[in-house]
Amino acid sequence: MSFNYIDIPKEIELDSYETAINMMAEKLMNTGKVKCVYQIGGVSSPGISDIDLYVIFNNDCEYKVNPVNNLNTPDNYLFTHNLFGTSESSAVHLEQYTFFGNYKLIAGSPVAMNNYFANDSDQTILKRQIALEYLIKAWFSIHINITYKNIKLRSLLLHSKAILYDLDFLSVKNGGLFECINDLLEIRKNYFTKNPDLNHLDKLCNKYKDELKKEIVAGIESHKFYIAASGNTEIGKHSLIFKNENPVILSSGLSFPHFLTSKFKRLLKLQNKFHNFKIGLPYIDTNLPPILEQRSETIAKAINYNRQYLPHFISTAYGMNIFKS
Repeated sequence: MSFNYIDIPKEIELDSYETAINMMAEKLMNTGKVKCVYQIGGVSSPGISDIDLYVIFNNDCEYKVNPVNNLNTPDNYLFTHNLFGTSESSAVHLEQYTFFGNYKLIAGSPVAMNNYFANDSDQTILKRQIALEYLIKAWFSIHINITYKNIKLRSLLLHSKAILYDLDFLSVKNGGLFECINDLLEIRKNYFTKNPDLNHLDKLCNKYKDELKKEIVAGIESHKFYIAASGNTEIGKHSLIFKNENPVILSSGLSFPHFLTSKFKRLLKLQNKFHNFKIGLPYIDTNLPPILEQRSETIAKAINYNRQYLPHFISTAYGMNIFKS
């Protein structure tokens, strides 16, 4: 099977990242509504890496502007999604359910976010649940790409590195998925000096999808997967989760020829409206471990807060939106 590759990485200098970060931080601090701005992680692969900022607003502060809208080039390429952001009162509780960890203060006064109350056992439960959510998200994402025969290459290379953290959370140290990730990281490392072999990349995408499913099956069998009974199973406008004995993705709808959707982005977006996906998972929705109940309630509260006060900010990081609204 031959794929079209879209979302192609562009060569961007590291200085452009620093300029964009400082510009955004200054714009946010000038609102008078922001306590501080953090950068999450770093820029390990200029041209492929994006910018993740975490904005902590003063409590009960309304800000309904989307700061990443209408950015000029290259800033509109560096900010690939809405910024993370929440209130100070939420921020001090959310980190224990996120494990961002690597914060760099860009502007403002620091906020203590690492006062964990979870014991080692609870942290293990959290890490396993979080890892499975991200693996399922990655599996769903590559499934959609393969269904449409359009692989979003930068996104694939960008997010593959994070899978290593999920495997570490699951205490997985080797195997087929590890091999896929290492192959993708090698492509990522040398992308601007050595063009990837597209035939190899085609095979790698299919293998990546298969190995993700295998790891999800093994992870759920070993550790279980939970969605609170009050949670959300409609994770997108045209995608939902349903209970099923074995992990499976079902799709239906109209698919346009991939040589057209690769050329016309509007057509690719339109295709999403004519396609429906269902993710079958053997999840448990009763008698959740208390730490997962607390996580579900805390994140749901933060999401609902943002809908009212900060509608263009992502309250915290999570694999799938399975939290009650």
